[in-house]
Amino acid sequence: MYFTALSSNDTTTVSSRTVVTPGGKLEIFQQKFANQDWIKSITLPVDYCDNYRVCGPYGSCNAATTPYCGCLKGFERKNTDDTSVCRQSIALDCGPGEGFEKLSSMKLPDTENAVFSGNMSLQDCEVACKNNCSCTAYANPIITPSGIGCLLWFGGLTDVRVYSQNGFHRKKRAVMVVTLSISAVLTLLGLVLALYIRRKWKKRSDAESSSQMGSADVTLFSLSKISRATNDFMVDNKLGEGGFGPVYKGVLEGQEIAVKRLSKSSQQGLDEFKNEVICIAKLQHRNLVKLLGYCIQGNEKMLIYEYMPNKSLDSFFIWLSSHLILKIHIC
Repeated sequence: MYFTALSSNDTTTVSSRTVVTPGGKLEIFQQKFANQDWIKSITLPVDYCDNYRVCGPYGSCNAATTPYCGCLKGFERKNTDDTSVCRQSIALDCGPGEGFEKLSSMKLPDTENAVFSGNMSLQDCEVACKNNCSCTAYANPIITPSGIGCLLWFGGLTDVRVYSQNGFHRKKRAVMVVTLSISAVLTLLGLVLALYIRRKWKKRSDAESSSQMGSADVTLFSLSKISRATNDFMVDNKLGEGGFGPVYKGVLEGQEIAVKRLSKSSQQGLDEFKNEVICIAKLQHRNLVKLLGYCIQGNEKMLIYEYMPNKSLDSFFIWLSSHLILKIHIC
């Protein structure tokens, strides 16, 4: 059988030739007039399951399994007179409680014993099949947004095959891998950007804190470093407390320190704190406690001094004064 097709703009002409081979295969060849060679485009059947009614009534063919033929759900294969057919596992009498099994990724059965209605929805199709005990299956063969169209089968279902979902699964897996990869890359970029912004903000904050101290030659410590040095300002490390706030003992880079933490309820502002740092930094003397550095981060303001194991000189004077008074009373 030959036929010729001409494109709408009259520029391309395609001839087609269909051949049925002695082995029962259908081969379709195409020829463009620009090229006189016949090119085979389709060969049917492609596989064993393309053969017509190969598995009999209520049978389903799957080219990915061995044996190829199986039975639809609710049916089982039985041998009768040297033939194998699919029979219902449980006899049905169209009574209450019976229903339909939804089959996916299946080729529709042969429509020799089917009736089509173009004005019924899938729900109406189901009702029509339930109301007729001779109806064995129904489907909507037209894939449209409205979903209108009903195909009803009466009698045995033949020429059914199972389509492999490997391609679909591979595509789905590929989409999932690409989606997860993009999400991971975006998440990583977000973390890197957040880290970059945080470090940039910290450098700017440190620079602002340093510029606020003017020419004071003292070290700026981070809050996290001071927090680690004092074990998160543990109560056991608390040395005392005054109007400015509590004082904590700590160890920083192997050196014992005393951290004066300005209370959040203190009336001392940033300018007063800056003046205190500058003033103490300039008053460096061997008989004065040494200021090692300071910390400004958020609402936290701290001064870091060297730790004095024997306490300050005023403690000595207080002890001496009380001791002398005690001596006078004894005499």
